[in-house]
Amino acid sequence: MSALVSLSISSSIAQTPVDSVDTYQHQTVSSRVSVQGRHVLTSSDITVTSTGDLKLSAPDGVVMTGPFTVQLGGVLQVNGGRQWLIRYTYDSSGNRICREKNPSE
Repeated sequence: MSALVSLSISSSIAQTPVDSVDTYQHQTVSSRVSVQGRHVLTSSDITVTSTGDLKLSAPDGVVMTGPFTVQLGGVLQVNGGRQWLIRYTYDSSGNRICREKNPSE
């Protein structure tokens, strides 16, 4: 019995989940997704569809390189460093209808 317990403990240590990443790339986002960077999060080749809601954040900043597309109706939040969050909201025609500083989640 003790052999089974020590085996399960050691295997759970080997499979520790990763809470944050350094890069987020080559993705299509069609639902709510939050990505937390360890220090600086680098993101490229991302498409947020009309039903997607992507939040990118990292304590030292978010770097966006390469192709990055947010389709009409999609939501993108970028929060890096010690700056305040600004959320822009657009209608289905692409017109900006709202700008909020530090919106509530």
